[in-house]
Amino acid sequence: MKSKTYISNRLLNAALLTGIFAVSASGISYAGESTGSESKKIYDAGTVVVTAMRMESPDLDSPASTIVITGKELEERGENSLFEAISRIPGVTAVSYGTGGEDYIGHPLRMNVRGIDKGTLVMLNGSPINMQGQNSALSAIPVSAVERIEIVRGANSVLYGAEAMGGVINVITKKPGKTETTVGAEFGNKEKNYFVRTGDGKFSFQYKKEYRRGVDPFNRVSKKGRNYQFSTKERSIKDGIFLDYAFNDKLVLHYIYNEIDSGFTIWQIPTLTDIYSRRSPETHYRQTRNQHDANLIYDDADREFKVSLNYLNDKMDYTKHAKANAGVWKDTKKLVRGEGYALDIQKGWWVGDRSHLIAGTTWQREKYLSRDTTEKSLRRDQYALFLSYSIDFDDRFAMTIGAREHFVKKNVYEKAQNVFLPQFQLNYKLNLTSSLYANVGKSFVMPSITTPSSSSSWANLRPQTGWTYEAGYKHITSTEGFRATFFHMDIKDKFEWTKENLLIPGGDPNVSVLVNRSKFRNTGLELEYTKKLGKYWHLRYSASISKPESKDEGGNWAQDTSRFQTGTDLTYEKDRFLANASLFYMGNREAPYYRSDGEYTSKKGVDHRLENVLQFNMNFRYQMTDRDVLTLGIYNILDRKNPVNKYEYPEMPRNFRLGYSHTF
Repeated sequence: MKSKTYISNRLLNAALLTGIFAVSASGISYAGESTGSESKKIYDAGTVVVTAMRMESPDLDSPASTIVITGKELEERGENSLFEAISRIPGVTAVSYGTGGEDYIGHPLRMNVRGIDKGTLVMLNGSPINMQGQNSALSAIPVSAVERIEIVRGANSVLYGAEAMGGVINVITKKPGKTETTVGAEFGNKEKNYFVRTGDGKFSFQYKKEYRRGVDPFNRVSKKGRNYQFSTKERSIKDGIFLDYAFNDKLVLHYIYNEIDSGFTIWQIPTLTDIYSRRSPETHYRQTRNQHDANLIYDDADREFKVSLNYLNDKMDYTKHAKANAGVWKDTKKLVRGEGYALDIQKGWWVGDRSHLIAGTTWQREKYLSRDTTEKSLRRDQYALFLSYSIDFDDRFAMTIGAREHFVKKNVYEKAQNVFLPQFQLNYKLNLTSSLYANVGKSFVMPSITTPSSSSSWANLRPQTGWTYEAGYKHITSTEGFRATFFHMDIKDKFEWTKENLLIPGGDPNVSVLVNRSKFRNTGLELEYTKKLGKYWHLRYSASISKPESKDEGGNWAQDTSRFQTGTDLTYEKDRFLANASLFYMGNREAPYYRSDGEYTSKKGVDHRLENVLQFNMNFRYQMTDRDVLTLGIYNILDRKNPVNKYEYPEMPRNFRLGYSHTF
């Protein structure tokens, strides 16, 4: 009886959303026919425009914590990948295993906003491009193609779906511009790159090839039986293609291709100090990874009607060359493939001059297939209905109420899920340049579809669910901006990775398994200040102070990620010369996965904390002629190891890139 009542309530919620959608539509004027719609499109010269509410609006009118990084700022910093650029934003924690933001043989890239893992949705021009909870596409989008990056921190599951628990990263690309072709190259002590860009008013194409040197050693030494082990990274090669084609002013196709060839070796040593003198190879991995992302978007801004259709394909082919019994080497080949399909439809209406409604539906299918006979093909289907209703009570005070009914279809390894997600937002404009806002929302995240195949010990995982509460202040003018946000997150059944041998006797210490922790909470303050310092200087400063903690089944709270992050960018630009200095600090970090003696921290206790990150970069650009550009980037100038994850994989050592490009 209880089950029937539960299902009935969920169906009632879905029916209610559909009913509101239909009733509202019957008496609503189309966008472009009301003075309210037109007035919303008029922005001051100093206005920062964001899409945090699924429509373009001034940042001061958006009741959300937003950070906007322009393509020009990325160019000023000499960024080589979006993943690296975003990883240096306070409040965002990057999880990577390869140098320079590379994927690394079963260890995909992830972005954690406000400390929550598997809770960041990455989008390209408003269309989701996450793959199995990964954010690898960020390293495939060329920096030169980006118009701006919008980072919306906080729960956004109502508008953007289940993966937007910690926040949303929306990469907005440039529209195809004038007809021209640019070729260039970069050479450095750790990597070299070649690229070509071409296009006209409807079409743009970019290709880039990258070579990176190996790293030895690549991680902290860990205990294995009576001996110890560590890894070295080999040279990697990466090919990337980015394509835009505008059929007309409403229909655009985006295509991304990314291929990485990389490898690493696991070495065994008898003692902690024998890294270079007495090591013997134990296992060698080599992989080729191919990623495709095709995204078709129809966007009729006049009628506020948008449809996006997305296809993702991720194939990893790798060979494991390992010692078997009696020292005999054995090769094991494995091919895994993930596919994703997504459809998103939304429509907006104006109700008179002061009220606005957005309603829509989404469908998503994920598939994971392994050629290994011990694993099965996995598939997950998700559906949702959503709406967001905003009303301006007067010229200062506005309210937004949103709701989403999210369905996850039952499959062979997990139960069906029907989740109702509400959101409530307030915005009050103090004057033309300042506003206050409040935002409360529920969020929901399913575990990665690959989780059941990662370990034979896997049991049904519960989804992450929880609430986020935040209040903020914004002050924005044409010359400066200040944003402050206070937030609190309360999440249950948080996901966390552990090793199989810590869960079951005889488990594989090299196999990672996703488990639920009891709870996660985080309370913090986020700050950002931007300022034009006269005619030639520009400053951006941001900071995040928080207390991310997880509670285990035994009732103990433990620090989850870094508690303090700060970033400073100072840019000087005059005539043909530009110089940028960037300083990023991440301190008061959590305990690592392994102790200094190679034992598991979770098993033997904490003996040290992750070393604080202090990264100092400088970039210079000189416009030699209207068609020729010379650049020099110097990275990790302080030459610190800067651990990039809990396994203490180091950042790339001090390195430089000297580049030249010519435009025809």
